[in-house]
Amino acid sequence: MCVQYCEPSVQEGAWNYWDKLCSKAGTILDKSYSEYLAEGMVSYICEQNYTDGANATVPILQNRTDLLLDIHAEDAWDINFYLSSYFGNIYLVYWGVFLITSFIRNVYVRFMKKRGGNNRVNKLWGLIKRYFLVSSLFNGRHLTKIKLGSVAIGVMPLRWQTIMAWGFCSLSVVFLFSGNDFFVGDPYYKNVNRQHVGYIDTRAGHFANIILPQIYFFGSRNNILMVLCNWSFDTFNILHRWTGRWFIIYVALHGWLLSMVTLRNAGQADYIDYFWHTPEIDYGIGAAFVTGFMILSGIYSFRHYFYEIFLWFHIAGSITILPLIYYHIQWGGGDVHYIWATIALWGFDRVVRVCRILYFGVGMKADAKVVGDATYLEVNLSRKYKPQPGQYAFLYVMRHNFWESHPFSVMSERDGKYIFVAKRHHGMTGKLHSRISNASEKSDKVSVWIEGWYGQPYPLDKYDTVLLVAGGIGITAMWFACSTLKAKNISGQRIILYWVVRSGESLKWAEEELKGLSKMGGNSIEINIYVTSQDYTVKDISADPDLSSDQDAENSLNFDIEEGKSKDVIDAIGQANGSKEKDRISINYGEKPHIQHVIHDTASNAPSSVAVFACGPGSLADACRHAVAEISDTYNIDYYEDSFSWA
Repeated sequence: MCVQYCEPSVQEGAWNYWDKLCSKAGTILDKSYSEYLAEGMVSYICEQNYTDGANATVPILQNRTDLLLDIHAEDAWDINFYLSSYFGNIYLVYWGVFLITSFIRNVYVRFMKKRGGNNRVNKLWGLIKRYFLVSSLFNGRHLTKIKLGSVAIGVMPLRWQTIMAWGFCSLSVVFLFSGNDFFVGDPYYKNVNRQHVGYIDTRAGHFANIILPQIYFFGSRNNILMVLCNWSFDTFNILHRWTGRWFIIYVALHGWLLSMVTLRNAGQADYIDYFWHTPEIDYGIGAAFVTGFMILSGIYSFRHYFYEIFLWFHIAGSITILPLIYYHIQWGGGDVHYIWATIALWGFDRVVRVCRILYFGVGMKADAKVVGDATYLEVNLSRKYKPQPGQYAFLYVMRHNFWESHPFSVMSERDGKYIFVAKRHHGMTGKLHSRISNASEKSDKVSVWIEGWYGQPYPLDKYDTVLLVAGGIGITAMWFACSTLKAKNISGQRIILYWVVRSGESLKWAEEELKGLSKMGGNSIEINIYVTSQDYTVKDISADPDLSSDQDAENSLNFDIEEGKSKDVIDAIGQANGSKEKDRISINYGEKPHIQHVIHDTASNAPSSVAVFACGPGSLADACRHAVAEISDTYNIDYYEDSFSWA
């Protein structure tokens, strides 16, 4: 065909190309193209005629029109493959824009931000923070669970997280339908509609292959981008879920459209035979079923109420799906490099997790005790490490779902011993709480493994005013932040703590920490405790900052407690405040603080920069975030929160 339709120079080049291929295959042509041409052998091939249906014994000269259609179809197919890879690279560029921007900001906060200045903010930067970086999507909701009746169905991502995720979704839709060359007369498809189906089917399969490494990378704990960009695990989990959702969309489109093309081209009998006796199809169907189970088990309501089952499905599915996809692509002649990249990323994460466990603690004994809904674990780590506010570790309890780990914030560190606190929930934390509650004196020893440390330190030492807001068990992160800041004794730094609890019983287990903070010295802390229940009625509780003795401090506590369960605690707090640098403690019963007013007043009265750090129930954290967002375009204020919301 090339002899008949191509220019001589093109003919020579084509001949040389095939000559090289033949040489690699072990076949040596004994003559050059010009010699074959001179002998008339090539022209003999071109002169042969072919009757449709007959057995061909020599190469056939194709009709020029049909040949051009074949070439057009091959070019269109190649363009489809090329654009799939090209668009896949644009995905990486898209993520890169957000990551590089966050990296630059992280470098500034870590290494260039300094205390001092005034409490006002650059207007443009303030508007970006208010309407993009700090704000929730709408209505101030982020961690507060969205419920359908009494069933939790999810939480709301932040505005910038939503924009990033939906930008990815928009690109996915555009890329799926863009750049294809549809034309009449395609020899592989009977009409343009089937062309659409066939090309989109192929591209969907390619995109599923391309984004697979991203899914595993975004879901890994040991993600270097968390360090470089200071994104939370929660943020990467949002990306993990959205790339995973598009993966199942691509897989579903790939399978469904391929079925349509095969059924229309081959008929029902051949279609059934093709789908159940073709290895690449069988592996693909298996991968699709596994993906479906993983997606269904990953629905928020299911993983929230049946976390253990979700975890088993996710681990088993992530292992099973990779060989299925690998053989599906290999049998189909596709690119398996993305599968190897995925295996490398997943393997790296698991190896590093094991190394963290081996380094920080295997088979250690923890002194466990229960106070209310809280379980305390005191662990003497084999490797000493000084975590910072914002960091956490994953703990495995060997007797209770040893395969399951949960993030724990450290409450305090004393003499090399780390105290972790967890609130009772379903699964491992609930079983552990029940076991300790049934033990004598509500204490016992448990074997634990520690995988740490994760999370990026919050630069609270770079602010002149630090406002800490805790709800319930969230006080654990705040105790540690307080002790860390007091130990640094930063000149002129003001530390304010608000703690909201339901019952005065919480003051009992907080007694030791309150006393410990007061004895540390360093900067004083303004502690405001709100007990929202009516179990205790306090007329006036205050500590005079000018008192100089334990007895004076005790006498300054004028209170009348109807049910005296907290009297010893109050006395102990007052006595501890007799040190020279005293903490000011206010305890209020039967009311809640107005978080918006607290944050606005703190920012307006601060001499310069303010950091707000919140940890507690979703509604409390959302109130703090919303209040900070409202004034981010006016005051020099930043917001941090501890929220393990991916579970």
